[in-house]
Amino acid sequence: MHGTDQKGIVGIFSRTGDRIFSKEKADQILQNVQKEKELRISEKKETLGKLFPPPPFQTASLQQEAFKKLRFSSKKTMSLSQRLYEGMDLGNGQRNGLITYMRTDSVRLSSEFVERARSWILSELGETFASPLERKIRKSAKKIQDAHEAIRVTDPFLTPKEIKKFLGKEEAALYDLIWKRTISSLLPAEEFIKIEYSIFAAGECFQLETKKTIFPGYKILNEADVKTNPSWEKGELFILQKVECEKKQTEPPSRYSEGTLVAKLEKQGIGRPSTYATVSETLLKRKYVYEEKKFFYPFSLGEKVNFFLQSSFGELFREKFTAELESDLDRIEKKR
Repeated sequence: MHGTDQKGIVGIFSRTGDRIFSKEKADQILQNVQKEKELRISEKKETLGKLFPPPPFQTASLQQEAFKKLRFSSKKTMSLSQRLYEGMDLGNGQRNGLITYMRTDSVRLSSEFVERARSWILSELGETFASPLERKIRKSAKKIQDAHEAIRVTDPFLTPKEIKKFLGKEEAALYDLIWKRTISSLLPAEEFIKIEYSIFAAGECFQLETKKTIFPGYKILNEADVKTNPSWEKGELFILQKVECEKKQTEPPSRYSEGTLVAKLEKQGIGRPSTYATVSETLLKRKYVYEEKKFFYPFSLGEKVNFFLQSSFGELFREKFTAELESDLDRIEKKR
């Protein structure tokens, strides 16, 4: 249901309640609501909320975010990361390493770096944005080796803007992603008010949910993420513009993209940070799968190979096999 307030601002409200499976019933509700020309906000519910920043990058999350934001393949992300890690000449005739080691499963930051990053935050953003304590980041259930720190920038004072002229376009884009994630992980949470508006029309309840940011917190680094939403008061008048029915049906799980495949590998404990990028590359190279519009589809060869391996060596080709093997090796290492 689309309506406009007296300032011409459009609000799109959605019907609440049980799903409607009958087209006839949906059409009847549509006709009844269309007769309601003037509507008013009948309820306004406000709830305080916080959204904490994500942890620093490790290999899997960097590959996922680089695919999502920059459309970089895992292979390209690791190649660019390698160059940033090995270092660039920043005009002083020396190679300066710009990020830490990029094959890691840890989200840990060294205390020395945290202190230096806090210095940047205090000088550039002020005391309000300086978290008093280092946030404890919850580790996932799977085994984390924690041999290296998280993937972070080496110097928080080397901002993306200052370093851009020394990097290629893609290197600069990836550095920007890593720098912002590193700093934002040390910033306070975004504080907001979740506002839920309700309008009753023809015996049906329609709702619209918006968010009003009170304090941007870590989102100060990405101003585009801080959106200004319209705000209304209870009893405010709305003029009905149009009502429409939306047909929905149960969708099958979406196919894997390079980013979601890496997420699945990490979740299931398949492979290590050093091998994530090679999995999709190998599948494509051997023509087990092909890529179309960023999603993977199986070739008949891939299906045949999978059938043969599953039927002949099913115990070895299970999702949890690698994770179990890693766990066994860890126990051997610790002499348990």
